[in-house]
Amino acid sequence: MANAHLDGIQVSSAVDRLDLRMADGEAVAGLCSSAAATGPIARSIAGLDDLAAGTITVNGHRCDQLHPSKRPISIVFRSLALYPHLSAAENIAFPLRHQGVEDDVIADRRDELLALLKLETVAEALPRQLGRLDRVRVAIARAIAKRPGLIVLDDPLAALADEDRLHARAHLRSIQRQTQSAMLYLTCNGLDATIVGDRIAYIEDRQVRQTDTPAHLYANPATRGVAAAIGQPPRINFIPARGSSDVLAIAGQNITLNGSLATRFDDVPVLVGIRPEAFDISGTMKNSLLAILDPSTRQSMGSFSIVQGQVGDQAVAVQIPGNPTDVPRRAYAAPESLLLFDSETGERIR
Repeated sequence: MANAHLDGIQVSSAVDRLDLRMADGEAVAGLCSSAAATGPIARSIAGLDDLAAGTITVNGHRCDQLHPSKRPISIVFRSLALYPHLSAAENIAFPLRHQGVEDDVIADRRDELLALLKLETVAEALPRQLGRLDRVRVAIARAIAKRPGLIVLDDPLAALADEDRLHARAHLRSIQRQTQSAMLYLTCNGLDATIVGDRIAYIEDRQVRQTDTPAHLYANPATRGVAAAIGQPPRINFIPARGSSDVLAIAGQNITLNGSLATRFDDVPVLVGIRPEAFDISGTMKNSLLAILDPSTRQSMGSFSIVQGQVGDQAVAVQIPGNPTDVPRRAYAAPESLLLFDSETGERIR
């Protein structure tokens, strides 16, 4: 079991302050709004680039002042950076040889990782002879070969095809649980972050906007950016509205708000977020937001369909169950399913 603490990490080109405490064997996804941020953060934590500020502690020992080769940290690059003249097996063994580990120990650990990553049949192949998915597996195996306390990944699944990406996410999560290393998975893909991370830290405009479990971020986003980043595509719909006392005026409809949102407004502009799956085709019009659907736009997604619709003059995506041939013309969203955000700051209104 391994844990890691990142305290006050500042990376000049990417983040002003990153505070993360990864418990024993915990995987945290750093979900960045910009793909340009993942590499600098990963390289700085691994010691390949200088930190502007902050400390890194792994298993209770500070290591940010150590040479990269001495840190109990491994990195998987987006480019994978495999040694082109070494076979898959030799790539995996390389960090152990660099540490001066005995040959028989290297052989045992290499063979263990080849089996764990399902690479036995390509062990002698060079990187150029491997498919992208196998190259990703080799890079991950090389990173965990020296049993690091912290593994940092710079979006290595980014270039995979959808099916390969699906398998790679599940495989990576399984491997991380088996090795029990702390893991920081940096990505700009919300679905990757949701599947790989026990928790997600959402980073936007150089700031950490919210850190929590994927389920909590989905249900309780703190900002418009978090709401847009978390969830299965098609993602959340946003519609401008105005709030006055306990009434929300949205696209020509008036919705009465209840609970904590009531009496929060004094004729102010707001942004309403509605997830496609929040609409109900069996609801009623009473105090619900009405969307008029266009049946000709139905897209089958297997267990559900996506239909385009209109809320007033605003286009929305609506999710309906199954694959009906007779698509209903109306769908409704209850007031409690609406997420309200400040139009200027993007902050959640609660």
